[in-house]
Amino acid sequence: MQTAAVLLHSKIVQNLANAVLLSYLVSAAVYLLHALSEKKALHIAALAILVIGAVLNTAAIIVRWLQAGYPPFTNMYESMLFFGACIAVIYLGFELTTRIRKAGWAVVLLAALTIAYASFRTDSEISPLIPALRSNWLTVHVVSYFIGYGAMTTSFVVSLIYLIGRKNREETGETASRAAFGELTRKVVAFGFPFLTVGLITGAVWAKTAWGDYWSWDPKETWSLITWMVYTAAIHLRRTHRWQGRAMAWFSVAGFAVVLFTYFGVNYLMSSMHSYAGSK
Repeated sequence: MQTAAVLLHSKIVQNLANAVLLSYLVSAAVYLLHALSEKKALHIAALAILVIGAVLNTAAIIVRWLQAGYPPFTNMYESMLFFGACIAVIYLGFELTTRIRKAGWAVVLLAALTIAYASFRTDSEISPLIPALRSNWLTVHVVSYFIGYGAMTTSFVVSLIYLIGRKNREETGETASRAAFGELTRKVVAFGFPFLTVGLITGAVWAKTAWGDYWSWDPKETWSLITWMVYTAAIHLRRTHRWQGRAMAWFSVAGFAVVLFTYFGVNYLMSSMHSYAGSK
């Protein structure tokens, strides 16, 4: 009976993940059509489809949680399922409060790619938790980091669009649009940075309880610190040297490259105490 229940939950999660992927892909396509045509009806449709996808993504995480019996953030499949939700929800939050909609197709496409990778390139099998993961710090630490990562993903896309379109905007005199995108990069980084900080601190506390030391210079710890320092430098230079616009955009792109290496590169290329979160 328990096996049948597990298989049922697995099938539900799989079907939900497929529906999420489809929703994100359709939403990204409609957002792109909106960016090209600027028709309001297309934006409303893209937004509605994205909301549906985010709800389904959240449902998949909840079902997985019920299936596993513990917070579903312990392997690559689960973390990417959650990462996709973070990207979508954080983008939705910023779209409702800022003029970010022209970047929607690219942000949502990245959310779709995370779900696609989770579905087709990772192992969705549920394994017993190792002792180090049996901690209440798991949820706080991982959720904080992935909210931060979701924000920095959005910042990366906005910055990339800003840098690619910068020359054309300068030639057409669209300084207001350029300034708006530059300011948006700052706002998204400012939102995500506290979550990276909380993730770093809670990770150190968790390491103390699990391994006896706050810091051991494990590759994942080291690259998490490097990620935090890159964004710290960006915020510091903006406040002390008034760096903005192009400089902040390049910092955001560089920071996202470090995020990707911290998340993927360390797992696959280095030996780490965090290797349990690697290929599974």
